[in-house]
Amino acid sequence: MNPDEIDALLASPETALAEALAQEDQHLLHSLVMLRRELGLSQAAVAERMGVSQAAVSLFERVGNDPRMSTVRRYARALEAMVHHKVDPAGCGDTSASESITHFSTEGVSSAPTAAAAWGAQVPSTFVEQWEPLPASAGEYNVGASHD
Repeated sequence: MNPDEIDALLASPETALAEALAQEDQHLLHSLVMLRRELGLSQAAVAERMGVSQAAVSLFERVGNDPRMSTVRRYARALEAMVHHKVDPAGCGDTSASESITHFSTEGVSSAPTAAAAWGAQVPSTFVEQWEPLPASAGEYNVGASHD
């Protein structure tokens, strides 16, 4: 392939959709990790609730991980959170209004936007850009740091 063919491939709607889908997955995982931290739960506590090792939770939280849907459900259940899914038949449409995590507890029900919703309809152009700092209200998550 020559450089022009590569540029054309990268600019294709199919490539843009594939990248956006992968980024949405990472936004979801990032939002779940932020919720765990906001709840004050350690990886070990979540692991115990899930019936897995702390190392398994650490792997789940790693950037670039591609967990099974059943693992995402178990992690969300350990946080007492609900994850909502939405199919957008238009492809890379505006998903900002539909992305949220709902937290159920004995104190009631609360809902918070995912990282994708907090960023609005902005879809970062590269994988690295998705980890730019979030608004202060979204919490902190340091990629290279210990996740406990």
